[in-house]
Amino acid sequence: MNPLHVDKAFAEKTFFGRRIAHGMLSASLFSTMVGMHIPGLGAIYKSQTLEFLGPVFIGDTLCAWFEIVEIDREKEEIAIKSWIENQDGEVVIQGRAVAGLLRGMKE
Repeated sequence: MNPLHVDKAFAEKTFFGRRIAHGMLSASLFSTMVGMHIPGLGAIYKSQTLEFLGPVFIGDTLCAWFEIVEIDREKEEIAIKSWIENQDGEVVIQGRAVAGLLRGMKE
């Protein structure tokens, strides 16, 4: 219920000048990336660091990106550089994720 997110009049008085989206709502795109794309089916989301670099305004269009930076075959996990850009190509969130695969998955 932070007024920065839900109260237009309050948000207009801040240095943002308008309401901004909840940061974790935007960052939740990373969870979709892990579970659906890299590594995909059978993924275990082990960790995620986040830095909120800029505001995401209501109505912005976001694109999440992953870059695999390390593969540990013994642990069956990957380290991922992660970031989100807005429609202007500005990085608004960045971090690092670690994901693994379920062992012994039944088909």
